[in-house]
Amino acid sequence: MKLNKRGWGFGEMILLVGVLTFFLMVSIFYICSFANNFSDSSFDYNKLEEKLEAQTRIYLDKYYDDALTSDKVKITRNVLRVYDLDVILMDDKGRECSGYSVAYKSKAVVNVKAYISCKKYVTEGYDEYEK
Repeated sequence: MKLNKRGWGFGEMILLVGVLTFFLMVSIFYICSFANNFSDSSFDYNKLEEKLEAQTRIYLDKYYDDALTSDKVKITRNVLRVYDLDVILMDDKGRECSGYSVAYKSKAVVNVKAYISCKKYVTEGYDEYEK
């Protein structure tokens, strides 16, 4: 870029505007990505847990053959699928979540607790199981 008495030429100015526009677009992309990664999601994962618990209760009422005791029984989604009771567990971005339920009886009351694991959420106490 050679300067003359009249300043920069049209070609140099277009090049400078192009470079500045490129850097502006890259910075906007990174700012938006940063904001999306750290925004609070209003997605309610408890509703997914409640759906899984409800389907597990239906399975226990209609299909579970053994008497439920104080021993905890893990009921996987594979078991629910056999009886066409599976729940679609998807997070706010449409990604599949894994999950299972644990059921036991305490003082004649059936207790069911669902555990799910999504990319950005894991139920406290969730442990991986063999599929």
